[in-house]
Amino acid sequence: MDEFFRISNCKTIKVIWDTLETIHKGTEEEIMTLMVSHHSDDDQEVNDSELIKPSYEELQNAFDELHEECINLAKTRAKQKKLIVSLERKVFDA
Repeated sequence: MDEFFRISNCKTIKVIWDTLETIHKGTEEEIMTLMVSHHSDDDQEVNDSELIKPSYEELQNAFDELHEECINLAKTRAKQKKLIVSLERKVFDA
């Protein structure tokens, strides 16, 4: 979950990439394997020989989708927090 907060405000793929490299201190191949495995349509394990390096445009599109999802999650979390506070007030004021 810490990763989410560290990259959620990043504005470009490059900044996310650099941040994730710093977090994991992994090689480019390990990171690419992780990215491909998380975005594959099946749960099969990816071998090094099967690794497909995505283009910049594909990475940017994936980032844009992920960034939008992060924003939506943050909004949902804020709404849920407000609801919880409201419910707590009702319970403790009753």
